[in-house]
Amino acid sequence: LKIKHGDANLYAHYEHDKPSIARYQWYDESPAMQKVIEIATSDAKFSNWFYIGVHSFGASACEYELVVDQDMTDSSTTTSTSAASTANMLGSSSSSSSSSSEQQS
Repeated sequence: LKIKHGDANLYAHYEHDKPSIARYQWYDESPAMQKVIEIATSDAKFSNWFYIGVHSFGASACEYELVVDQDMTDSSTTTSTSAASTANMLGSSSSSSSSSSEQQS
């Protein structure tokens, strides 16, 4: 998650279709302007589907770019939700509330 302006956190869940601050399996609530969640295939909660939630805070709008990168070929065999990659871009959004999308692995 690349935050252009505003304050937002990134959440992911393998089962719940609307991950949030209250319900998530993996998260990045760091103060960084780029949020990253990496899920190893060896994780007990690894799934074929992941739900992604972005929750923004404050009265002002938050603008961000959400990028999902699936890398099953490297030696660590991890699936990444990554703001650093430009592959498989889901799109940009402006929001002051939560949004959710699903990604198949």
